[in-house]
Amino acid sequence: IFILVGIAGILYFLSVDFPKINEMPDLYTSVFTENGQRSKVVLPDSSVVWLNSGTTLSYPGNFSGQNRKIILNGQAYFQVIRNENNPFLVQANGLIVTVLGTKFDVNAYPEEDEIAVVLESGKVELALRDFKSFSYTMKPGERAAFNLTDNSAMNVSRVDAPVYSSWKDGKLIFRNSPMGDVVEKLRRWYDVNIEITDPGIYGSLFSGTIKNESYGEIFRLIGIACHVNCTIVHNYDK
Repeated sequence: IFILVGIAGILYFLSVDFPKINEMPDLYTSVFTENGQRSKVVLPDSSVVWLNSGTTLSYPGNFSGQNRKIILNGQAYFQVIRNENNPFLVQANGLIVTVLGTKFDVNAYPEEDEIAVVLESGKVELALRDFKSFSYTMKPGERAAFNLTDNSAMNVSRVDAPVYSSWKDGKLIFRNSPMGDVVEKLRRWYDVNIEITDPGIYGSLFSGTIKNESYGEIFRLIGIACHVNCTIVHNYDK
């Protein structure tokens, strides 16, 4: 009887599908900034990332091992520690940026129709998750912009790279920027709602540098430069 019971117990134990440790999903650490906030993060491999407003960055628990992979939603500036045996990967809305060691900015807010990468120094390779045959190696001073509504068409231009990453130093620099881009950046920068009542304003261009000015002062300057009327309505919580 004891032998039969023991055999039955062993057979039951073997038949049960117990969870295995190596089948557990990877655990991720996420860092996020709300609108109006910016932060600096030092990753386990000593790479440094600056996060702009409304940004989420996630990386796996074994990041410092064989997997230097980042998932980005929003805008971030990267200063990557070089490791030829373990490339640094940034995945942002279907775009994959492969890095050995360099400085670059990725702008990939999920609510926007464009993903942009600006390379300040070093070299990065761009790939698209859904287009396996696509590959492009960027040069310093280039800006690669992908239009997500046009089959991920890419436009490459030469730019002043530090202008696009000036936000990490507490500045916004605009150089003949379309008003649509200006409004979106100010909305996140100051965490305010901006309502455009005259669509013709989107045809305006704005140039200027914002550092310590209040949003009231900024909209006053925009009103003068672009010949528009700006009204500020304060909505205080009761």
